Amino acid sequence: MKLFMLILAAAMIVGTSSFSEAKKTPQMSTEEIINNAQTLQSSEEKIEYLLIKGDELLETKQYQEAFDVAQYVLTELDPTSEKAISILTSAQEHLDTDGVLESQS
Repeated sequence: MKLFMLILAAAMIVGTSSFSEAKKTPQMSTEEIINNAQTLQSSEEKIEYLLIKGDELLETKQYQEAFDVAQYVLTELDPTSEKAISILTSAQEHLDTDGVLESQS
């Protein structure tokens, strides 16, 4: 019985993570993401949407786009957003690393 419950729990976890991956939006350009954000009512909604997209862009290794979205949040909506600063810093580190690796090739 315990084995069955363990297998069932594992199947649910795998199914949930697969579903989460499927829910992610297809690749969008920075311009499309920002345009979508501009249709939202409040600044808070715009910031939340953009930060979620910034995280998704980092996860999919779209570092330049993540950098641009975070920079937009900081320059246009909330210059003190710690999450935007974190996304921007992470994206910049990856861009710097990738640039160094590419130039060594």
